[in-house]
Amino acid sequence: MSQVKFRAILNDKYDLEEIAQRKQSARPHHKTLIYFAVVWAVLNILAIIYITKSNYIYFWDDSTYWDIARKIASGAFSEGGFWHNVYNSVAEQDYNYIAGLPSALIVKIFGESRLAYILGLVNLYLVTSFAMVYVLAKKVSKAPKIAAVISLMICPSMVFLTFNGFVDIGGLLGCLVCFNLYFVKDKDDDAIWRYAVIGVLLVALMLWRRWYAFFTVSFITAMLADCVLFKKKWYKPIVTIAVVGLILVVFFRDFLVYKLMKDYGNLYSGYKFSVGTDLKLITRYFGIIFVGMLAVSSVVMAVKKKETRTLFMWVQMIVCLFMFLSTQTHGQQHLLLYIPSLIMLTLISIRHITKEWALVGISLLALVHSVNVYIPRTQPHNIQEIKHMALIPNFSMLPVSRDDTGEILALKKKLDTTVYDGDTLGVLASSFTLNEDILINAEPSLGVKSIRDNYIVSLPQVDSRDRDLTPLYTVNYVLVASPAQTHLAEGSQTVVEEAVNSFMNYADIATAYEEVPECETVIDGITIKLFHRVRDEHQADIKTFEARLYK
Repeated sequence: MSQVKFRAILNDKYDLEEIAQRKQSARPHHKTLIYFAVVWAVLNILAIIYITKSNYIYFWDDSTYWDIARKIASGAFSEGGFWHNVYNSVAEQDYNYIAGLPSALIVKIFGESRLAYILGLVNLYLVTSFAMVYVLAKKVSKAPKIAAVISLMICPSMVFLTFNGFVDIGGLLGCLVCFNLYFVKDKDDDAIWRYAVIGVLLVALMLWRRWYAFFTVSFITAMLADCVLFKKKWYKPIVTIAVVGLILVVFFRDFLVYKLMKDYGNLYSGYKFSVGTDLKLITRYFGIIFVGMLAVSSVVMAVKKKETRTLFMWVQMIVCLFMFLSTQTHGQQHLLLYIPSLIMLTLISIRHITKEWALVGISLLALVHSVNVYIPRTQPHNIQEIKHMALIPNFSMLPVSRDDTGEILALKKKLDTTVYDGDTLGVLASSFTLNEDILINAEPSLGVKSIRDNYIVSLPQVDSRDRDLTPLYTVNYVLVASPAQTHLAEGSQTVVEEAVNSFMNYADIATAYEEVPECETVIDGITIKLFHRVRDEHQADIKTFEARLYK
């Protein structure tokens, strides 16, 4: 029987599973339920192992929405009306509160632990996205159970982003639903409501994380290309564009004006490295072989099978890539802009497999991708340390750890007992070794109960983004790390470098402070000192300091 099923996968005219379902339509889909139960169990067990075996302090993008979820659950945003604050955050905050709402419910029910938060992401977004991949496999591929598993294994970055706390994974589900609505199996089911719903989903994606605007524009561009190249009906993209525009103009005008229409090329200039850096990151998570295989497969299918649907996905990815490269360098989470199309191309490629070697080949590639990320190897600390493009994904899915967690925790406890109640502390450090998020999240990341409410506030860190220097002049305490701790290209974080120079030389703005010597410590070769404000800043000192920034 297994041999018959294997042959059926290779035969376009014979779908064994579909025939079996027609014969047994009255029977419960127990095999499908078992299939999803196994996938659910595997993903949850892997997540539990990853989190419980990690010894890490989470910060920046892999902790921001964990922090927001905890604040929402504790009622921190209730003053002035909770939903009013959520709505305003869309136009006012770089990380609005919408994406934190589902996780806040998880935190409220199951607690604030990192494990509860990650399992929430796994079950809310990763498992449901896999279910949508299965739905798409039934529509555009064959042997949907096998095709869906291959898609998950060949793109292990989906699992990686989820386990590392990127709430951005929630957008993957919306992207996949857009593809499901656009690619219809029955032309008679090509109703106008589909394209209106796509418009609603594209807006929802941008509200979830605003950089999904790149997906929105590229998806609509692909719809327009479909009309031009294959004479599809023009009402499809027109309806989608109209719905997107109407919702943004009527309900989210401030979001449109103050967030989506910003000059991101200038705003994020400090985050822009070379194109080669982007390509090294992209291949690190996808692999050259996989992308190359899909490109060759698309050409072969177009020539031999007249399969033209693949062009839609390539247009979406290429347009998205060029738009993003013109703005900034990709981060790990931004790869979600391409994963939906890569999945679609994988499913369609499987649909047209008729040779045993091709099926074995793609199955082996998926297995290699999934196994290779569990092989121990030295990992780069940041994007600039990635040395070369990768043939297969070479990031690590092993539990993460850092050796200085005890020292960081000791520093945080010392600060807790030193900083006066009601006072604020800013951190003059912005590296992967020390930054404000590391101190804020040290205790919850390590499962240690906090003894104080948060008193750490943000200081300016990136020249092109943080133009308001007021927090630097008004904070009660400043924690200074020397040598200056930065993580972006040289010259992008002058405000941090010059402020550290002021405190180390006790000049200009630093003269308003006194050092608290008992808090001095050294972590990983970094000297850390605490300063306490004893008077207001003099305008002359501020001018002297800022003259060094804008020279």
